[in-house]
Amino acid sequence: MKTFAGFVSLFEYDAISNRKLLDFLASCPEPAPRALAIAAHLCAAHEMWLSRLEKGMDAPPPALWPEPKPVEKTKESFAEVARRLNVWLAGADDAALAAPVSYRNMKGEPVTKRTHDILTSALLHAAYHRGQIALLAGKGEMQAPFTDYIFSAPDA
Repeated sequence: MKTFAGFVSLFEYDAISNRKLLDFLASCPEPAPRALAIAAHLCAAHEMWLSRLEKGMDAPPPALWPEPKPVEKTKESFAEVARRLNVWLAGADDAALAAPVSYRNMKGEPVTKRTHDILTSALLHAAYHRGQIALLAGKGEMQAPFTDYIFSAPDA
């Protein structure tokens, strides 16, 4: 996995950042309901992309805005998706990461994208929503944790 070797570390960063934000939400006396809803959506989106990678056209239609769960349950769901994704990535070489994946979009239409584009989209989507959650949570007196990649990148 020479060309796409960075995906393993990027998804490690993603999992760490999701845990930091969920730990922060758990520490809030009253987490913003919208922040919890976005966290549930983010986990569902990761599950959707992983399901599409694993099952292609046979992936079930996603429920992208599930009912928010308590923070601890959301943390468990994120941990399971991260575990499954790590297993998937461990078996992926450059050819697998460059391979096309066909799936049905939200309208039920067939779509084909490259695997590395799907993974990149999942990472960027996650960063976008973590920013939203931090903004919502930060409206209180507590400061949300920094989840920018550079804060998790290993020292050179």
